[in-house]
Amino acid sequence: MNKPESIVEGDAEQLLELFESGGPFVSARSLSDYWLYARLFSSTCLCVRNDAGSPVAALIAFRDQTPGVEEIYIQDVVVAADYRRQGLGGKLLEELHQRAGKWGVYRIWLTSEADNAGAMQLWHQFGYANPPADYQEAGVWLTRDLKGPGRDRAVYEYRPET
Repeated sequence: MNKPESIVEGDAEQLLELFESGGPFVSARSLSDYWLYARLFSSTCLCVRNDAGSPVAALIAFRDQTPGVEEIYIQDVVVAADYRRQGLGGKLLEELHQRAGKWGVYRIWLTSEADNAGAMQLWHQFGYANPPADYQEAGVWLTRDLKGPGRDRAVYEYRPET
């Protein structure tokens, strides 16, 4: 499998298909969103390609644009069903962590549903913590209404060593 690399505008249709197949915890955005991510955020939006050059795993993340705030928010991570359990999600995180280190990022964070056990295992494996929040469910701290009314989410954060 190839090394993670930045997504490009020409990946938009394949990324849409990849994310459409990524359920139940990942929702696809629009075709124009993936094109825009490649155009404006390619340094933090990554993919792993198969030998034919098609993205089979992707990570969509955004670097905070607020002056003095060096954070990255991970929006989505997806791996095609036929490529799961091969370490591709971890490869994407490793690449993002390396890039973040070069930029002096002090926090990488994401949100997740409380019952997304596979993702939580990946986050913990790569040093992400689930800090105390509003309440716990099945041992996971959740923040009320983080993604809107009734959309409670677990927050995971990684703080690179400085």
